[in-house]
Amino acid sequence: MINRINPNLLNDTLNLVQLAQETARQRGSQKQVEKLDPVVNQLRTIVNSERDTKPVPNAGIMAQDDFKTLLTVTQVRKTPPAGTTNFAERNQLVNALSAGGMADTDIARNLGVTRDEVRMVLNLADLSKKVGR
Repeated sequence: MINRINPNLLNDTLNLVQLAQETARQRGSQKQVEKLDPVVNQLRTIVNSERDTKPVPNAGIMAQDDFKTLLTVTQVRKTPPAGTTNFAERNQLVNALSAGGMADTDIARNLGVTRDEVRMVLNLADLSKKVGR
């Protein structure tokens, strides 16, 4: 069974091949332009057909309902006024999202904090595990 290719990757590949074709055209290499024509046309057909189909559902922890709920809560939650943040709750959320496989940059973006803050929370959690608290 062949897995579907991410539509963004397909689109990026199409753009790259079109750029190569345009570069060949600018350099006056008509033979190279003609060689790339069928590739561009086939990629364009594939990209357009991928846009018309439903996306493949995520597998693994990112597809689990409880993780989706946690992610939704972080995306919907508004940033509280300065000084009213519940740090313990935020730190638990950071650790849960990281344990779920989310990258530190995505966690920072979703929670509205810096990447360094996320890393600090994760490092403190690791240190606490090692010390045995």
